[in-house]
This record gives sequence, structure tokens and C-alpha cells, in this order.
Amino acid sequence: MSVVRRALTVALLPLGNRVVTIRSGPLTGARMELDLAHEKSFWNGSYEPDVVEIVSRFDLGGKRVWDVGAHAGYFSLLFARRGAEVVAFEANPHNAARLRSNVARNAAAVSVVEAAVNAEAGVVAFKLVPGRRRAQSSISAEGNTRVKAVTLDDELDRLGMPYFVKMDIEGAELPALRAAPRLLAAKPILLVEVHRGRRQRAATAELLSEAGYTVEWVGWRILATT
Repeated sequence: MSVVRRALTVALLPLGNRVVTIRSGPLTGARMELDLAHEKSFWNGSYEPDVVEIVSRFDLGGKRVWDVGAHAGYFSLLFARRGAEVVAFEANPHNAARLRSNVARNAAAVSVVEAAVNAEAGVVAFKLVPGRRRAQSSISAEGNTRVKAVTLDDELDRLGMPYFVKMDIEGAELPALRAAPRLLAAKPILLVEVHRGRRQRAATAELLSEAGYTVEWVGWRILATT
């Protein structure tokens, strides 16, 4: 699709959130509250095909999966559709509300933890980004709100060990993993989106390699297996 046609398509889509039926892709038939002007790829099934392909490699039936940075719940619902018992972590309060609605709308086996995953538990400054960049909301010293924060290792005591962890928390991945030695020692499969450049990519890969993982790069994501 040309740039002009894409711009016209977006311009003609309704603004604001509405409940729609996913029309194609791995979540075909699911009902989600989406902002189609900015989240059309959820609706048409073209969202992050690399992640969809990776998820398809593993048998998640009856397994515990953590979706760390769940956004509106696209992958949480996909994990649940694959038969997993899902815990979805989401710090942005607006997205967390949508996530809960989308989970309930689909009667999915997903528990929602409204908290940022961080190097330390407590309360952190969090920057809410509006509009089409809302998925880039993140922990930031320049945050315009404050949210609860948890650590991965602390959540093990409450939730039990996951089999698979998908993590996309806008630059907080490396400090969150450094603060989770028990999780890394248990070797769940990790799919980690790495932000903030070459240095952070190298440091994240080194951390996981030193923990005994085999590291595979898929675009800007790390798939860590044993």
C-alpha cells in the first residue's frame, strides 16, 4: 500500500475506541476494544507477525505464560487461545482498563496485574504517551503519573514459575531482568523486546547468555531458550 493510500485509510477510520471483531489472523473472531485509527493491525491480524510465528513454535497448552507489557491484550488473548494460563502485566492505567475489558469480553483465562515491572518494587514515575504512540508509555523520571511497581522475582512467590515470558516494557527490560536472578535460574523461555540501542542489546544478550540461555535474535527481539 502506498504512503498516500495508507494515510487515506487511516483518515477514514473512526477516531477513539470501539469494540470490534478481529477479522483475520491468529485472533480471528475475538472481540477487542481498539482505536482503529492507530491499532488497525490488531483488527486485520497483521500485528507483529514475528512474535506470532515464535509463539507458534511452542506448545503452551496448560502452561503458565507471563505477558509483561500486555498493552490492550492482543498477545494475552492469543496465549489464552493457545491454551495457556496467562498473567498479563500492564502499567498504563488506561491500557489496563482496556485489557481487563478485552479479557472479560472473550472470557479468556487471563489474570491482570496493573503494575510496572521494574528493578525494585514500590511506586515509580510513569510517562503516559497519548495517541498513536500510547504503546511507548514507560517508566521515566519525567513521568506525568505514578504507578505501582513489582519485580519479576517477587511475583514468582505469588504467581508461580512461568513456562514462557514475553516482555516488552519500553526500555525497562534489562534492569527488570537483572533484578530477577531466581527467574533466570529457572530458565523459562524468554521473548524480550530490546529497546534503547546497540549497548542495551549487547548487555541484554550477555546477561542471558551468562545465565545459561541460548540467545537467538529475531529482529530487535531476543528469544532465549535452553
